[in-house]
Amino acid sequence: APPAPAQAPAQVHAQAARAPATPKQAAPPADPLPVVPGYDVDELVGKGAMGRVYRARHFGSGVASAIKILAPELAARVDFIQRFEREGAAMRAVNHPGVVAVMDAGSARQPDGSTAHFICMEFVEGPPLRRSLEKGALSAEIALRYARLIIQALAAAHARGVVHRDLKPENVLLDRKGHIRLIDF
Repeated sequence: APPAPAQAPAQVHAQAARAPATPKQAAPPADPLPVVPGYDVDELVGKGAMGRVYRARHFGSGVASAIKILAPELAARVDFIQRFEREGAAMRAVNHPGVVAVMDAGSARQPDGSTAHFICMEFVEGPPLRRSLEKGALSAEIALRYARLIIQALAAAHARGVVHRDLKPENVLLDRKGHIRLIDF
């Protein structure tokens, strides 16, 4: 939702004067960070239909990672667990600079007794293509460059028998060097 328009200080004070006094309620507690063996999970960086993505650091190497956790309501269904595992295997099978590299995948028991299914990937510092498109049309030169890079990444995936089943601007990341990275196979 777009941010609310800023109000002038006089409007804010007038609203506060009319508002009944109510005790302040504490913010709802944040979901606990998942526990993934070998990784220090820092923060939630994204949410999607299949789960959540967290920024983390690998304990041994210190390398920044993105950890996708299957949503708990989907983790109760075997068909979604299998689909999630196939996604990790598909991405791992493709070794191409235009596809986010998968370093690890599996499941881990959580402190609350639940099981978290995860995919650990390289962390791409940069926005999804959707964010650039929301700012306006791309120049023809940039659009053709992105199209060429996306096609090269898809060709590498197809050569390994992998089909990207959800190609859309939200699943194309733009790194700081202007390269594209496909995610969410």
